[in-house]
Amino acid sequence: MIVAKAFAKINWLLDIGSLQPDGYHDLFTIFQTIDLFDDIYFKNSDSLTLSVVGQDQKPLDIGSLESNLVYKAALQLKAHLESRYRDSRKESGSLGAEIVLRKRIPVAAGLGGGSSDAAATLIALNKLWDGSLTPAELATLGAELGSDVPFFIYGGTAFGKGRGIEIEKTRDVEAPYLLLVNPRVEVSTVRAYQAFDQLTRNGLLNILPSCSFTNDDQLFSQVRNSFSTVVKNLHPEIGEVEQVLTEVGGDPVLMSGSGATVWAKFNSAQQLSEAAQAVQNYSTNRLSKKAEDDRVDRESKGDKKNRNEKEDAQWLIIKTRAIGRDEYFNSMLTELKS
Repeated sequence: MIVAKAFAKINWLLDIGSLQPDGYHDLFTIFQTIDLFDDIYFKNSDSLTLSVVGQDQKPLDIGSLESNLVYKAALQLKAHLESRYRDSRKESGSLGAEIVLRKRIPVAAGLGGGSSDAAATLIALNKLWDGSLTPAELATLGAELGSDVPFFIYGGTAFGKGRGIEIEKTRDVEAPYLLLVNPRVEVSTVRAYQAFDQLTRNGLLNILPSCSFTNDDQLFSQVRNSFSTVVKNLHPEIGEVEQVLTEVGGDPVLMSGSGATVWAKFNSAQQLSEAAQAVQNYSTNRLSKKAEDDRVDRESKGDKKNRNEKEDAQWLIIKTRAIGRDEYFNSMLTELKS
C-alpha cells in the first residue's frame, strides 16, 4: 500500500491576461505548496475503485465518479501504461487499485485541492504500477486534467505561465508562519473568470512574466491577484477576511487563486498564534451578532423560521507554512506493508 500526501497551494501572485482563441486565459502566477494536505491511500486491486471520506472518516458525496479528478487521473495513467506495455509483460486490464481519498483541503477554496489530488494520484500509481514515467511525462498527462496539475508534480515554489501548465521551477520561498482563513463560501472558478471578462472586456491585457525577485522580501512586496476585485464583489465576506487579517498584523495579505481562502504572512510563531486567536474571536463575535440580528429581524416580521446555518458558519482558520521542493518530494509518498 502507498499513502500519498496531496499538498495544497497558495498563489504568491496571479496575473490574468485576455481570453485566447483556445478558450483559456494567458496567466502568470507564482505557486507555493503549503503544509496542508489530503491523504490518499492506494492498494493494488483487480479493479479500479474510489471512495472519499472526510476527516471524521465519514463518506462524502462526490457526485459522478467519472468527474472526480482522482478517478480521472487513475484512468488516464492506466490507459497510458496499458498502451505503452501492450506488447510487454503487462496485459490490458491488469492495472487496478483500491483508492481511498481522505479530504482535509476545503473545496472550491483557491487552494488547488482537486488538482493536487490528481497529481498525487499520478505519482503514487506510477510507483504502485511500476510505470517508470518521468516527472515531465507525468506533468504532460496532468496538463490534460487541469491547469494546476503539472505544478503539483514538482511542488515547492514555481512560476506558472501560459494557461498555468508551463512550469518553471525557481528558488524556494521561506514562509514558516502563514495563516489561512476561509469564510466558508465556495467560489466557482468559471464564474470568477466570467466576472473578470466582464470587467475587462473593453481592454486588451497582455501578460508577460512580470515578477522577478532575488530575495523573499522583494517577492512579498509584489504580491497581487487579478481575481481579487471581481471575486470580492461576488463574495464581500472575502474582503472582510482580508481587512481582519490586515488588522491583526498580517503582511502581506492576499486571496489565493480564485478564492475564497485568504492567506496572511507573519514573522513569528507567537504572532501567528495571537493572530489566529484574534481572528477566531472575531469570527465568533461576528456569528453571535448575526444570530442576534437575525432573531430580532424575524421577531419583528413574525417569522419563526431559523436562520440559514450554512450561511452563518464559523470561518475556517488554519495555521500552516510553506513547503519547499525537497520536503515536498521526500514527504509525499509512504509505503506501508499490507
